[in-house]
Amino acid sequence: MVAIAAQREFTKDEAYRRSLIREHTDAPEAVSPFGKDLAQEENHSGEEYSTIIAEPCSTDQDEQASHSHISVSTVTVTWKATANAPRPAALLDRETRAKEPLSARTVTAIESAHQQTSIQDSYQASTVPQTTSQALHHGLVTGIDYPGISQFPRGSVSSWPFNTPQEAYLLRHFIDNVSCFFDFCDSRRHFAFIVPQRARSNRTLATAMLALSARHLGRTTQFDPFVADHYHQECLQTLIPILGESTAILDEAILAALVVLRLLEEMDVPLVGSDLQRHLIGTQAIIQAQKVDIGARSSSFWQAACWAAFRQELYVCLTGQRAIQLNIEQIPIIQSTDTMDDWDWASCAVIHCRDVLQFAFGDGCKSLVTHHKLWKDNWNWQLQKSSSFDPFYLNESVSTEHCHMFPDIRLQASCHVMGYQYNILAHMLLVIYDESIPKAGPAHKIAVRRVDEEAKKDVQTMCGISLSNTHTPSAMIMASMAISLCGDRFTDSREQKELDKILLQTEQLHGWPTSAAQQQLRQTWGWA
Repeated sequence: MVAIAAQREFTKDEAYRRSLIREHTDAPEAVSPFGKDLAQEENHSGEEYSTIIAEPCSTDQDEQASHSHISVSTVTVTWKATANAPRPAALLDRETRAKEPLSARTVTAIESAHQQTSIQDSYQASTVPQTTSQALHHGLVTGIDYPGISQFPRGSVSSWPFNTPQEAYLLRHFIDNVSCFFDFCDSRRHFAFIVPQRARSNRTLATAMLALSARHLGRTTQFDPFVADHYHQECLQTLIPILGESTAILDEAILAALVVLRLLEEMDVPLVGSDLQRHLIGTQAIIQAQKVDIGARSSSFWQAACWAAFRQELYVCLTGQRAIQLNIEQIPIIQSTDTMDDWDWASCAVIHCRDVLQFAFGDGCKSLVTHHKLWKDNWNWQLQKSSSFDPFYLNESVSTEHCHMFPDIRLQASCHVMGYQYNILAHMLLVIYDESIPKAGPAHKIAVRRVDEEAKKDVQTMCGISLSNTHTPSAMIMASMAISLCGDRFTDSREQKELDKILLQTEQLHGWPTSAAQQQLRQTWGWA
């Protein structure tokens, strides 16, 4: 037996690339990971030799910190020398051949496989793999066959209710691009992770997701808009009869389906000029959900769905300038600032915005005392919020193509972005609905001018945050709402064009209907 026991260290990527050669050449099962020569000469059988596979080796602590190493161990293969058959070249000079460059064909094959295979931190041929990815790599090195996905039990795939490539595509789009409209204040991202799993056993929720995903694609791409209509109707056919049952709203999947459909219908109506409430299916059902016994509302999934419905209600109230019908008191929120995380702080900003909306559009007394308390709450949020809300980049005067208008305020996470957006929106409403403004006289004119400047500054800040944090699409929707409320206060034509551009981008990029707001403001600005 010819034993090759030389030990050599090389980088993990090199060992991994070479160990894949056997998989992408015509080599039989027992083949050296260092090239095709051994495979081509495999017909010489009889004498044993050892080939090399990569295993992790120990290095000192500093080396491990700077560079991953893999050791070389041996595996025995049979080879018989004959009179007319020389020893395989791989046995003559293994160290030299190990350093030769790989052929272009082999490199291409390896890199193609490399893109589809997880690189494990260690490669141990003697260890039985515990996961699918480990099994696949283990098979590449040792030649042991492990089942591919085509060999998995059919039930593991068919339990998903998405039966066509189009439905699979729509599900992927929902997870990657639509769930963010619900999850920006949710650390567990229920609509990205939990809702799709619940849809596996609830076709009503599944069709609601498909309908919303298709509507978003139809409004932002050339995707067929009738696809969304098809799934919307299919969803309503099963949802409407269910809503007639007294216990229907106890089903978390049904509540989630209502929230998803509510967002779809928000996309189908203008930002201004319509009564959204009469268009939205299930609004009363969501209101009734707030009256359900607290024991049925204890799950995080239920709370996430109710929070999403509550934020949708704020949007409806702002566009319709009316009081809120939903309440949020039953949903637990941490009250101690010592234990609040960033998502709790963002949720506090949402609740504060609710309080300001009730003050501005509700039927209650708009006293100076209430206004002062809300003003103090707004300022306290700014002072007490977590330091992680601090921008990692700030430039308060940014030159656009035409004018100096929007600040550049870059924030780490969506909860930071939306916490600021809700707080600033509440501040803008408190400025507008300031009961201390004189009703007449010279002081009235001065106060109105001050209000206009403060409101414009808030609009500019919200627009700057939305443009600086494109990873949070909802921020641009909030900015568009601020523009629709206070855009008429801008008199500079350059500023007007920048605001109009944001409204246009919101509709083109995120599918949010702003055309009515664009038309109304253009008339106010004297463009039409």
